[in-house]
Amino acid sequence: MMLKKTFKNIPLDPALFKTKDPKGSLDWWATFYDEHFADFFMAVADGDELEATVDFLRKRLGIQKAQRVFDQCCGNGRLSLPLAEAGAHLVGVDLNSDYIQKATARAQFKNFACDFYAADAYEFVSPAVCDAAFNWYTSFGFAASDDQNFQMLQNAFASLKPGGSYALDYFNAEHVLKFFKKLMRREYVTSAGHVELVRESRIHSSRMEQCWTYVWPDGRQVSKTSSFALYTPGDIAGMFTKSGFITIEQYGDVWGAGLSANLHRCICIGRKPV
Repeated sequence: MMLKKTFKNIPLDPALFKTKDPKGSLDWWATFYDEHFADFFMAVADGDELEATVDFLRKRLGIQKAQRVFDQCCGNGRLSLPLAEAGAHLVGVDLNSDYIQKATARAQFKNFACDFYAADAYEFVSPAVCDAAFNWYTSFGFAASDDQNFQMLQNAFASLKPGGSYALDYFNAEHVLKFFKKLMRREYVTSAGHVELVRESRIHSSRMEQCWTYVWPDGRQVSKTSSFALYTPGDIAGMFTKSGFITIEQYGDVWGAGLSANLHRCICIGRKPV
């Protein structure tokens, strides 16, 4: 599968990207999503945005009570659990077994209908067909191979009943180029105190490559790298069509705004034919 656009490389010090994960740079996601990432991005969610996201998914995917919903790359259940609380039966998959254990424990404590699996989303198809499916928080485009990334869409398609809809939340490549920032610094309050996150980015070979460095108050640092394919909204729509989805729609946020280079999200929704 060929990308429609080749993006101009934006240079950055290559030494930033020499960090290698134990399984190799092509499998960076196998170790990137750890307890540090969870503390920063999964522990506390913006209440208004989380509520709007759950409402968006329920409305746009037509989720009803007791229906089975597939959360592809579910993490620690950040979206699965609110949807289960609303009455849906969630099927979630994530490669990180610690995330899955936490999601399972929370679901059992609340007596929610959830089945969570520690497995590779590039290979996993829901054991029971689902009425709806979604992949959120840019959990797509990791692999260097377009065919491997495409496989994730095919797995979602195979997990759905005829007539079921699938939503993919990805960043908007047009926005990335328009507002590109090489350096980002943010501070987070964690159980260890104020921790700074420094994220340095470059665009190389039509991919966004980033080095994430966590800096604790005592000076301790942990650095990890990530790499995402810069798929345009047109690329994503084309992959949806190739997967077999129809009636494809795209949005710029969970409040229903249209796709725009001024908005950082590209939310694509397609339906499996009856």
